[in-house]
Amino acid sequence: MDDLILIMENLKFLNPHLLADKHVTPLMCETAFAGLVTDVLGVLEALEGLPAMAGRCMDDVFNHMLVAIRTPYLVEVERLETANRGLENELLRERTELLRIKKKYQKYQAYKTSSKTSQAELMAVSKQYQAEFMAVSKQYQTTQSELLKVNNIHQKEVAQLNATIVGHVSDKQKMLRERALGGGVNSVPGSISRAQTWTKVASKNPGMQDLDYPLLPSGAVIYSKTITDLENTNFEKEPEMYDPTFACLRVLLTIADKDNHTGCTVWDTHARRNLEGHSPDLTLSVVKTKRPDANSAIAVWELKVDALDDDGRGQVYDYLKIISKKQRHRSHFFGILSNLKENVLITLIREKTISHHGEKNWRWCCRSFKSMTLPYAIAFVRDIINHQREYLPSIPAFSRELGLMELRLGSTTSSVVAAFRLPDFVRTKSFARTRWVNQKLITSSALETFVVKRCVPAHGSIPERTIKSEIKILHRLHRVGGHPNLPEMVYHANDFQELAIKPWGYPTKPGDTLMDWRQLLQGVFDALKWLHELKIIHRDVRWDNIICYQDRAVLIDLGASVYVPDDESNTIYGGGNICCPPSMIGKFDKAYHPRPADDWYAFILLVNTLNWPERWKDLRTDHVAYQYSEVAIKLIAFWDQMAASKVWSRYVNAAEKADLVVLEEFLDTCVYFGGPGKKERSESSGEEKHRLPIS
Repeated sequence: MDDLILIMENLKFLNPHLLADKHVTPLMCETAFAGLVTDVLGVLEALEGLPAMAGRCMDDVFNHMLVAIRTPYLVEVERLETANRGLENELLRERTELLRIKKKYQKYQAYKTSSKTSQAELMAVSKQYQAEFMAVSKQYQTTQSELLKVNNIHQKEVAQLNATIVGHVSDKQKMLRERALGGGVNSVPGSISRAQTWTKVASKNPGMQDLDYPLLPSGAVIYSKTITDLENTNFEKEPEMYDPTFACLRVLLTIADKDNHTGCTVWDTHARRNLEGHSPDLTLSVVKTKRPDANSAIAVWELKVDALDDDGRGQVYDYLKIISKKQRHRSHFFGILSNLKENVLITLIREKTISHHGEKNWRWCCRSFKSMTLPYAIAFVRDIINHQREYLPSIPAFSRELGLMELRLGSTTSSVVAAFRLPDFVRTKSFARTRWVNQKLITSSALETFVVKRCVPAHGSIPERTIKSEIKILHRLHRVGGHPNLPEMVYHANDFQELAIKPWGYPTKPGDTLMDWRQLLQGVFDALKWLHELKIIHRDVRWDNIICYQDRAVLIDLGASVYVPDDESNTIYGGGNICCPPSMIGKFDKAYHPRPADDWYAFILLVNTLNWPERWKDLRTDHVAYQYSEVAIKLIAFWDQMAASKVWSRYVNAAEKADLVVLEEFLDTCVYFGGPGKKERSESSGEEKHRLPIS
């Protein structure tokens, strides 16, 4: 709400400043407000789940937006009316001149009757006055016709401007209402429909549609009375299909976890919004999890009561894209579109390509197969889960004593992070192949859930990756007493493949009104200052690595951190992509000396992201390593503009010199983003307890 009120105040503040410049056009004014409208969209998107509050706020937002949009057009109307008054004044002057000449002519008539002037002189004077009179009359008629034309143009422009204002306001109202009330996968304004999505995908993958499905070994297809009855049932509505289909597939597709296999279980998710706010009808997930989500999903099964069309295919494609964004280590994804009589397999495969600049990229290949029977579709899915590992999420072998994971929090190509609730027997007795760093954190009843990070081995090979460097850094922090704004290590595996840390907090997302950004950034500042005193450079300072725990910020993920004991320690850059120092953009393969300035540059980027979060969305940060990539060029230009800015250059220079006094003053620029205090947070609508925790 604070952000909405401030945006409204900005609308009031900007109007008189823009209107003070007579060269400002309506189009320029509309462009000036576009950024503020985008902020309104971002704020209302953050209000998802609070439609009642959004409804109360929208009238005020629309009223301020109407004033903001109409003001430049009203200025244009006033300008036209001023010009109209000028023409009327000119007409009045000419009418006065006409009366003056008429008076002269009347004097001439009087002079004619009383004077003894010769007839020739009288004729000359008469012709002169008649010529002047005719010229003035003609000018008067011309001015009058021009005035009529201007009035007509003025009326047309006013009508056109009013129509434009009404159109703009109605469009903005519709757009904001859709964002506030929410919608399906393609409910974002400006997005295309699912059918259009599928048409676009099909055009990019010619020859990949209606393919013949692979033949299965004899005996693989299971025929049963349950499947036959399900196929032959004529459902009138889609909700009627959920329970019987779920009951059938749960029996036939639930596969136990054996020999470090992921296994499979079926979930009814048509009302769970388990895929980033979206709800596939059925979700096939790995066994080692207590809830289905995009991180653990194997496949989706979408049910339709009518014939299968492009809209349904586009819907399955959207779900697979959501899963692929969370499972970046996985290259093959699949889903089933089914009305039980027809069943279509859709696959999405990520293929690696390399440009002529040596820039690595990914190309998506989407395949759609011909319709198959329900028994064959079930057998086909079983075959994929049992024999085709590339279609499965990569689940590392967490220590068995941990039991089922509470929630899979995230993954990279090298590791997976998950939350576990420690079993009671482990609280009093440590399990094998581990080294306890701080066992009092385990025996304490205050610790219910903690975060475990495990390395992901390459498919079919002995795991070579370790997190030994991160474990060493966390050991170093533990020996000096730790810091409240940094994580604490609970234990690590002897083979350096697994470690556990606390606390387990909530993600920080720019634009969240529940966050006190000034306080959170102060915590990040204190954490970096303390790390630098220990000669440790974090190298991955970004919002994804900052969580909120008990109203304080915790800077996590020290996997890229390095210990720099002297000024001669050089290494290859291995930190975050977007938060790399400006001097290393496009030069990740070059040796360099890590400095505290590297983290302070990233700290400035945190604050800039608070100002313009939309600017950094959908950025291909994995291309920052390539010198001639588009994102590398844009990022270099960004830091050049920051260094040249009258406002930001002072803090950029302070980051370069590690001037902590100026950098701490920099935190005061974030007062604008301050969220509610502790009392307001506790009295809020409980949204915080339902937000997805992450570490």
